[in-house]
Amino acid sequence: MNWEKWGEGNVRSYKKLIAPISVTLLLVIAGLAFLDLQPSFVGPPPILDPNFRLWVGDAGARRLMLWDMEYVKGPADEVSLREAVVGGRNATELLVRQSGIDDAAVYVYLKQTIDGARLTGLLEDDVGIWVLAEPCACNGTSTARSLIFGVELNDGIHTLTFIFSDQAIEARTVLAHRFVYLTTQSGAWTYQHINVTRQYALAQWSLPDHLTFSLVFEAGALATGLHSAYVNSIHVAKKPQVNSGQYDSSDATQSEFSFCDARRLTSISANPEFRI
Repeated sequence: MNWEKWGEGNVRSYKKLIAPISVTLLLVIAGLAFLDLQPSFVGPPPILDPNFRLWVGDAGARRLMLWDMEYVKGPADEVSLREAVVGGRNATELLVRQSGIDDAAVYVYLKQTIDGARLTGLLEDDVGIWVLAEPCACNGTSTARSLIFGVELNDGIHTLTFIFSDQAIEARTVLAHRFVYLTTQSGAWTYQHINVTRQYALAQWSLPDHLTFSLVFEAGALATGLHSAYVNSIHVAKKPQVNSGQYDSSDATQSEFSFCDARRLTSISANPEFRI
């Protein structure tokens, strides 16, 4: 027997057997390495344009592209929306002018509809928002109870309103409307948590399959004059970045007078606005 030829034949057979396995193994390793380098897919964000950066339109008629604007006002009242910088933070300003001519309130909503995977994220994750509420009656006539700034969620049956309040007020439910008051220091940027699932449970409501998420700013008939509210961004994450009610130390020391005076002197920089 020619042992040399027999050995060469076995080696060739072994190589033929191993070659496909080696190629398959390399493909598997390469695929795993590729997947490991890719960012995890987390699905659509619950809130579209959470930083309020997507503006469209020309000067004097700019609007947010992914947020719908709704408002109610009288003939002599005004509503506007604009980009601003307040306390070193980019912001969207909600501005209303209450004429006081009739007994009707003036209000503006920024809203978007949420359902499907986006709603699941909103209900399961932590939602927080950076806001700055007007600190004082700059014209000397408005009252704190005549101004309402908050987040409202409406599922077509129930309405849940989180109100940024400078007073500690207990939450209450009136028929199909629940009011939750988040103690918010006026005149300073404040981070607040919006726990929708918990409030639905406390109200003994079933979780919705869709809802409208809105920022709302309202001036009652007694709050005559010009009023502003500001929002910086909305965060949706597994864990909160800042404790509810904790103030940014650099902005929390800002006095009420300096804030109002800054607005009178137009030192708050702003881009062309959408005014009605």
